[in-house]
Amino acid sequence: RNYLYEKNKLDENKIITINNWIDSNEQASKNIPFINNQSLHNKFVIVTAGIMGPSQNLTLVIEIAKRISDLHDVRFVLIGSGIESIRLRKMVSKYKLNNVIISDIVNENDYKILLKNTDLGLISLSTKNTTPVYPGKTLGFMASAVPIIGYLHENSDGHKLIKESKCGYSTVPVNIDVAEELLRFMYRKKNILSRLGFNGYKYCINTFSKKKILSLYNDTISSMYSS
Repeated sequence: RNYLYEKNKLDENKIITINNWIDSNEQASKNIPFINNQSLHNKFVIVTAGIMGPSQNLTLVIEIAKRISDLHDVRFVLIGSGIESIRLRKMVSKYKLNNVIISDIVNENDYKILLKNTDLGLISLSTKNTTPVYPGKTLGFMASAVPIIGYLHENSDGHKLIKESKCGYSTVPVNIDVAEELLRFMYRKKNILSRLGFNGYKYCINTFSKKKILSLYNDTISSMYSS
């Protein structure tokens, strides 16, 4: 909304924002092959999923993984595909990292249950981006009560969403030292992660539920015909 108003000088009274909806994840099983095969039990699991391209800036994640190898129970799980996938795998091999797992896309059911075993959901966007978007996986993390760590460019609405919902922390990753310290901070604050995750879940249900969004659509269309 602000982007359209500021960049295109549109009448802000004629701009209505309606978010995408997300269904909450209710599955809670701990026994799935994906987790068993990847040896994630009793680990501090950090997950990111989706497209692996330049915009996602996942090379930053690999560099951070290299820096925090002293945290022996941390595991980064990168799920997805894209033009950066091969490069990321080569980096993991080059650095001889045993704390990074890169997987192809998994089925929806396994992914939802994986999130029930996830300590941190990671969202990342390159600082070269300029549009105010945030990754779609953000709402998936919130719907599954997973706290979020965000490495986002300065114009991303993700910073505002994370702050308003109190579901985690974010930073602009112009300095890898700062990016690393944010992750170490959240690792040290394990005792507050469940609360952050629940904050995100509550915010998601109150703001992004299908019932809420469809109601907004209905009210918006009704007001257009009645005006």
